[in-house]
Amino acid sequence: MESFKPEGHQRRRATCEGWEIGITSYKLKDRYYCKIDNIDPGATIARGQGASAEEAEGEALRKAQTRLALTRRIQSTREVLSTMQATVERLSTELAELERVNQLAGQSDPELPSVPRSE
Repeated sequence: MESFKPEGHQRRRATCEGWEIGITSYKLKDRYYCKIDNIDPGATIARGQGASAEEAEGEALRKAQTRLALTRRIQSTREVLSTMQATVERLSTELAELERVNQLAGQSDPELPSVPRSE
């Protein structure tokens, strides 16, 4: 059975799309491999391989940039959505209060037109 021993193992930290990442690269037989993780908890974000260390790292970094940019956009979209939901709830409460006041005013003064409620 043939044994594989990684050569030139390197580990370094970098920043990608605002995230701190760990970049691990090594050579196994005649191929170079690269793994990018999010350091804590160390989950793998992307992997790459190639004929050279630069090619393997480049492939892994392209994948990581795409995935991390998407993650950032998703977080941003969730924050905006949460703000919009809170605004809708506030406006709904204000509208209900205005409708209640309008209904009370209409009951006390038959000359005032009432605003029809839309469903």
